[in-house]
Amino acid sequence: MKTVVQHFIVIALLMTTSLTLSQNQQEATTEDREKILSAIKTYNKAWETADVEMAISAYADDIYWVNSVGDVVKSREDLKKYLSFIFQLDFVMQAKRVHQTDEITFLSKDMAIVHSIHVESGSRNFHLRVFQKQENTWSITNHLTSKEHPKN
Repeated sequence: MKTVVQHFIVIALLMTTSLTLSQNQQEATTEDREKILSAIKTYNKAWETADVEMAISAYADDIYWVNSVGDVVKSREDLKKYLSFIFQLDFVMQAKRVHQTDEITFLSKDMAIVHSIHVESGSRNFHLRVFQKQENTWSITNHLTSKEHPKN
């Protein structure tokens, strides 16, 4: 199992590959973009319907998932258990979420990062996902969520 340090090193390395981004953006196909956006749309729909299986459908088996309160999940099966609990919390599920944007950056033909923004109860939630493509399937391997807080 990967350690926290290894995951952050991987993310740091991904972020430092900016010299090849313009070439990789050209290599990305419309189909790849659509598959990634479809995975995010499915995840968002799962939160509206409290459908755990739908929510985890795009995740790889070995993941690194961190939410805005610092809960860490390292496998698809553990994410399933965690979301099963979360989806039973009325105060979480009653919140109205409005999806705003997705910005995809292809780091290579088989790796992409996606920045997404949701507005919930007046504050923005930021999602950073790492997608990897294996055997023509895009899977989420890393997902970090942060929440905007008042700066007063």
